[in-house]
Amino acid sequence: MGGWPCPRCMVKKEDIGNLGTVADHTVRTCDTRLDDAARQDKVLKARDFIYKDGYVVNSERVEALLKDQSLVPTVVRAR
Repeated sequence: MGGWPCPRCMVKKEDIGNLGTVADHTVRTCDTRLDDAARQDKVLKARDFIYKDGYVVNSERVEALLKDQSLVPTVVRAR
């Protein structure tokens, strides 16, 4: 569980104790994670570090890009 355990909403790990409250409902409905260009760019840069430059997934370089939002360097392509 990273700093943002839910892959959909933006509930921080330290706010898990607020689950079920009105504030929690607001965060989960108003602050959903978007698959926008900025997020995709971070993931693609991290993948370049891993697959082109040889960094390991938990290296400081990769973590610097992904850790703040608990992102993972995975791309899912539609068929």
